[in-house]
Amino acid sequence: MAGRVGFQAWQTAGSLDENLAISTSPTLNRQSIGKAAKWLRQSPTVSVEDTKEKAASTPVPTPTPVPSVLKVEIINASGIDGAASQLSQALEVDASFSLKTNQVVLDESSLVYKNRYKDQATAWQEKLNALGWSGLAMQEQSDDNEFDVIITLGAK
Repeated sequence: MAGRVGFQAWQTAGSLDENLAISTSPTLNRQSIGKAAKWLRQSPTVSVEDTKEKAASTPVPTPTPVPSVLKVEIINASGIDGAASQLSQALEVDASFSLKTNQVVLDESSLVYKNRYKDQATAWQEKLNALGWSGLAMQEQSDDNEFDVIITLGAK
């Protein structure tokens, strides 16, 4: 729109004057003002009340939450080198894994999960049992934890 004066509200229907050049000190003469007034009188009008009623009756769509990446922490407290890495590959899930090694070997394994991942945790419990991590203690955790699921591998 370089070189022309237009008004944003009128841009789709036309500008005030298609050939009105932009200058540093624009002046509108009676003819230009008359054209603008005539155009405004011919424009359809909408009642503010009608607009409010229409807006109130129009349903507002609920935004779809963006799915977050599943965050899983695997703590290797089994004394078996590479167990956490092997398990992260065996779970076959698109997730962000944090792998840690505990210096102390634990007797028991555990799986702690947020409530919304209970089904996933149950499926993983079966997978862990099949991989030899039997007797897995399952526990629900609060939603404020950084990780969605925490798996601690104890001795087999």
